[in-house]
Amino acid sequence: MPHFDFTVEDMSTVTHAGPRRGTRGTDSTRTPRERIVSGTLALVFLAEFCALTSFYLLLSVTPMDAAAAGAGSAGAGLVTGVLLGGTVAAELAAPILMRRFGYRALLAAGALLLGAPALALLTGGSLAAIVTVSVVRGFGFGLSTVMSGALTAMLVPPGRRGEGLGLFGIVATAPGIVALPAGVWLAGHFGMAVVVGLTAATALVPLATVPWLPGRTGRGQAGRGQAAAPRAAPGQDGLLAGLRRPGQLRPFFIFAASTVAAGVVVSFLPLATGVSGNLAAAGLLVQALTATIGRWWAGRQGDRSGHAGLLVPALVIASVGMINC
Repeated sequence: MPHFDFTVEDMSTVTHAGPRRGTRGTDSTRTPRERIVSGTLALVFLAEFCALTSFYLLLSVTPMDAAAAGAGSAGAGLVTGVLLGGTVAAELAAPILMRRFGYRALLAAGALLLGAPALALLTGGSLAAIVTVSVVRGFGFGLSTVMSGALTAMLVPPGRRGEGLGLFGIVATAPGIVALPAGVWLAGHFGMAVVVGLTAATALVPLATVPWLPGRTGRGQAGRGQAAAPRAAPGQDGLLAGLRRPGQLRPFFIFAASTVAAGVVVSFLPLATGVSGNLAAAGLLVQALTATIGRWWAGRQGDRSGHAGLLVPALVIASVGMINC
């Protein structure tokens, strides 16, 4: 597989510190740095980008479809709720399924569950059909994102893991900037069928990457040219095990509250009285852009002065924004 280096500056070499002060030194040595993005990792990034594009295209459109089917605002909220519920269920089940079936099988399953059920929306089904599709798609999305994140952590060189995960964050946030408002705009101008077709197509693209990815976790065949993934350490059984640690509960509830607030915005902004489709698309674009900028700034500021101090201001800003809604 080809290799790519996404380093902006010329960082192909790194200068090591010279001899300590007071000693007679020699010239500093220069050793090559490992490239961040191999061909295999680039395919993982492609799979994540396509899965998130598929997810965001319908995220605000299916609540609109439910409301149009006569379910009202309660039905619109239910659709988003079960979608996120399916995602959480997949994240809880992923560690066990990953050890049993491996990366390739779960990434393929995630792509199929995220893309194929969307085609059922072409029939203009009832609220029950939309809810069922949303649950299945949420589960597929959860599998896709967990597998992509796990593969990224495994494939990035340990010495450049922070930079690699930063690139993964950019890949994960970019689809929201484009696909979230684009879904609403396309549905308003070209109809639901166009959005559903794009949703299914982008979700199924990761299937083409599967043969090149690592296989089973800790056993079996790895991907071409890649080592097998490590077995999970004892006691590291996933999200539930992490939540049993007292220090994890507060960040969990903070994240849950902010996620619910974001879900309310993307579900009900297109349905708000007096808000046109174009205005709703513009609002969703601004929301996605500010979320991306905020994530980047928070990471940068947190590295400099600590992350804990950002939590209270972030919650205050989120609360003020919801009050204004």
